[in-house]
Amino acid sequence: ERNSLQKQIEASEIYGTINQVKFNSNKETINKLIVSPELDDSKKSQSRVLISSSESNMQKAKELREESYRAANLSGRLGIMSNAEEKELMALSEQSKAIDILFKKPKSGV
Repeated sequence: ERNSLQKQIEASEIYGTINQVKFNSNKETINKLIVSPELDDSKKSQSRVLISSSESNMQKAKELREESYRAANLSGRLGIMSNAEEKELMALSEQSKAIDILFKKPKSGV
């Protein structure tokens, strides 16, 4: 069982690294899109709310991962890491929604 838990923890650490890379890549995309002069204030405002929430969730995930290393046992560590993964997925989902909002072209009144 110990070996199984260790492998799951290693997988979670890899997953966390991948999520951080995706988060950083999405952040670059958002920073490029949000400065568009064609973007209306409503879309900027909606996006900023999502961006703020995504950054908060990613920070919480980072704190959870750090907390997991202080866990008394492997199952506790894995449980905390699972919570971190949930926060990372929430952050990535919020970024994706922000990108969708920023990427949509204004509809013409034809």
